[in-house]
Amino acid sequence: MSPARGKAIVAGQPFSIPEGRGCSLKVEAGGEALRFIISNTTHGEVTLQMANDRKLAMEISEGRRVAVNTSVIMWSFGDASAMCPFTFTDDCMLATSSQDAALVLGVDAGDNVVLVQRDDTVRRLIFVKSS
Repeated sequence: MSPARGKAIVAGQPFSIPEGRGCSLKVEAGGEALRFIISNTTHGEVTLQMANDRKLAMEISEGRRVAVNTSVIMWSFGDASAMCPFTFTDDCMLATSSQDAALVLGVDAGDNVVLVQRDDTVRRLIFVKSS
């Protein structure tokens, strides 16, 4: 189910593995919405770092497997140049890259943030620009 207005992306379960640390991303109401620092990279792409922990950045899970239902997480690389690039589309979605904007951020049945087809009107996330 697509999140209704008033829901926000929040930090889910934190985790650690030998290569680094991270946390899952969920969409829910009533939680503390994550705040992101958006940095421009090349070709109009951006990286999204967690505002209160700049070492954590939005990343595509499973070795950046760009496929439907792949989890999107916050992950620590320690180096901004290694962070995963995303692209804001003209219709206010966040796509995997400017070269392949067919997959965008969306939600699965458990409200976890995952990649979905851009034309998936039920699961895709549309962002509202704030003033």
